[in-house]
Amino acid sequence: MSGGRALGTGLLVGAGGIVLLLLAWLLVGGVGGGGIVLLLLLMLILAGPLAGAGWYILSRQPEEQRAEVAFLRKQRILDSDRVFRAQTAAALRDLAADPALPERQLRSLADELQDATHGSAAWQDLVQLDDSGSETLRRYDDLVRQRVRRLRDDPRNAQQGLRELRQAVDQREDLLVRGRVAPGVDPSLLLTSDPAPALSGGLEQIGVGDAVSREAVNYVVENVASYFAEGQRWKLARLVPTGPGATVAWLYVGPQAMEIALLDELPSAGDGPVTMSGHALPEVASGTAVADVTGGARTAEGVLVAYRRYREGRSFGLVEHWPDQTSRTYGGSLIDSSDLDVWPASAQRA
Repeated sequence: MSGGRALGTGLLVGAGGIVLLLLAWLLVGGVGGGGIVLLLLLMLILAGPLAGAGWYILSRQPEEQRAEVAFLRKQRILDSDRVFRAQTAAALRDLAADPALPERQLRSLADELQDATHGSAAWQDLVQLDDSGSETLRRYDDLVRQRVRRLRDDPRNAQQGLRELRQAVDQREDLLVRGRVAPGVDPSLLLTSDPAPALSGGLEQIGVGDAVSREAVNYVVENVASYFAEGQRWKLARLVPTGPGATVAWLYVGPQAMEIALLDELPSAGDGPVTMSGHALPEVASGTAVADVTGGARTAEGVLVAYRRYREGRSFGLVEHWPDQTSRTYGGSLIDSSDLDVWPASAQRA
């Protein structure tokens, strides 16, 4: 029991005790009509203020508890942010000693992360995040840390890696201080998409164990990789057929399910483009993202994956480079969400 609730309950109990004592006095001693009036006045004067104060304190408890929870949540965010900035700035200063990396830019970014204003009361008052924002902030933390490690382990594309790192740091700052979330989908897609797009059919929440059907072929989702970068989230699900005559397929669900593609795994393209029917598809997006991979009861979180996406018309291609030097190439075509039927494994998502 919290202190406020205990105090409010104690005051009500005290008021009740006074009332019982006065009633006992009435029963034992007996009083006339004037004595009853006096008794009621004593109850009002002695027990009334205690009961009123107790009721008021208890009525304020839900609001005070919500404020306390919000304060503790914000304090955890501030403490976590302080540790994140200190660790990231120290890592960047260590990288600045590498002659293969741009020292001035790394030290400048480190100084920005540990700017004195970040510890001021005015800056702390600006931080307002709810639970959903806190989860996005955690994904940005993973993304920044992994991009710093990529600079350390593979400095060959240092300028591009530094641009991606600064972009993630800037977007994290916008989320933390301004509550501004980066666009969840490429603006160019919003510009050219149907103003009232078809429902995604739950594909954004697709998970391991879900059943998927397309035409006469039935699949079960056995593995899912969930990606995050620059405020965007997308998924790649491995579909295993449940009957003969079909092969393993891969379902790409783009940010906000604006793009959905059914893909086959192709021979690795390495650093080259995805080629389909003898034609090389043009590249439309590239970068790095943190991925959480789920397969059965096993999971791997915060894995940095370099990706390139290709598209021309309805043809779609994807190339991924994983930290273990594995490269995977996928190719296929864009489909509509209405082409698929999905049965969630969890009744809570149905």
